[in-house]
Amino acid sequence: MADGENLELIQNDVAELSKQMTQVMEMLKTFNSNQREFMDKVSLDVQEIKKDINYVKDVTKKLSDEQSMVRAEVVNLKTRHTETEKKLESLESDMAHLKGMSQVLPATNSLESTLEEIKERELRSRNIIICGVSEQYAENIEERKNADRNEVLRITRIAVSDCPEPVKIIRLGKFKSTKNRPIKVIYQSQDTAISILRNSKNIKSDTIMLFSDQTPLQQANMKALKEELKRRMSNGEKDITIKYVKGTPKIKKILPKN
Repeated sequence: MADGENLELIQNDVAELSKQMTQVMEMLKTFNSNQREFMDKVSLDVQEIKKDINYVKDVTKKLSDEQSMVRAEVVNLKTRHTETEKKLESLESDMAHLKGMSQVLPATNSLESTLEEIKERELRSRNIIICGVSEQYAENIEERKNADRNEVLRITRIAVSDCPEPVKIIRLGKFKSTKNRPIKVIYQSQDTAISILRNSKNIKSDTIMLFSDQTPLQQANMKALKEELKRRMSNGEKDITIKYVKGTPKIKKILPKN
């Protein structure tokens, strides 16, 4: 074959190869363009998914916060319900006791006297009376008050280790250097006073004694009960004592221990 013919074949092959290369480059350009579009779409989809995830997180947090608020409100309602039930039981007990002691109340204004008695008992239920605490003889009143406060805190925290600070501490009666006056301790909550009295057995002392703060009517009733107990025991009745039933003192049989 002549050299001219060979050259022509080579040129044709090169031209064909160039054509194919052009087609391949066009295909690559199209692929790259499609790939960029695909990646852009994927990026947008990822951004949308992130937004959806953040939205779900926000909604979940709000729901969790609302659920916590609902739980707290339920606990608060239960606490208030329990406190209301306690007050109702206390009032029912007071009313039953006052009904039984109606002869002690004045004949006139008996309803007013009853309401005053209930109010007074409610106020005094936050208090305790401590007897037997030595009284300072210093002329400085504040010095005596500080000594009383330190001794009250020491005594009450033997009974209840985490006992809160009292609202007020006062000696009852006029100051006499020859006499230790009782101390009235006032707390914010009735529960604190009850807890201290219930745990007063922890106070190992022959001189210190703790009592509830009773109204004159309660004191008269307790005196009458003690006299009745003494009379019944002198008549031969045995195994009886004074016990508190729903906050009201009554003469009850002593049950044998198992």
